[in-house]
Amino acid sequence: MNMIDSLSKRIAAWLACQLPTDQDTEEIYHYGLNLLLLNLLEIILILLIACLLHTFYSTLIVLLVFTAFRSVGGGAHMSTPARCLLVGTVQIVVLGAIAALPVNATILFGFLYGTLLFSLGVIIKWVPGGTEKKPLSEPAVRRRAKFISLIITCCWLIVALILTYTSNTRYVLAMILGAFSAMFLVAPIGYRFNALLDVKRI
Repeated sequence: MNMIDSLSKRIAAWLACQLPTDQDTEEIYHYGLNLLLLNLLEIILILLIACLLHTFYSTLIVLLVFTAFRSVGGGAHMSTPARCLLVGTVQIVVLGAIAALPVNATILFGFLYGTLLFSLGVIIKWVPGGTEKKPLSEPAVRRRAKFISLIITCCWLIVALILTYTSNTRYVLAMILGAFSAMFLVAPIGYRFNALLDVKRI
């Protein structure tokens, strides 16, 4: 991750020269660029591996749905950027591969409604899921996150049902896994599971 950090510092320094700013603003540029570059690297790695595994579309849908829920709902994070990159990449790639497997329609409906109930419970009780650095405890912030998460859930359900009832179930499992994995990381069990993975050797 040193290369990404070095690149983001250089870009931040260049921006600071082009748009005269103080040291604090340059550090904000550096932090934001570092996150952006890490996210881009993770997306590229995920999609590249998915191409090699011939699971590109199912993985892409898992990634898009996961990101939609995660961006609003928050949840557990690894302690370092390298661990986030490694665990996040493996998680989405594995889920994308699972999503490419054929599933009986009855079982798919069970997964869909089970994930819906789980997601609604998590949204009502725990969204948004904060961290030590960003607790997200303000009532207004929490109400807004819950409201947006419910809208995302409604849109997710509508699209999944349309695909299911029109016999286009190929990517419904990917939508289910993307939503479930994002909501799992908001629930207390997700924080505990994440802590188990967040070990020194990673």
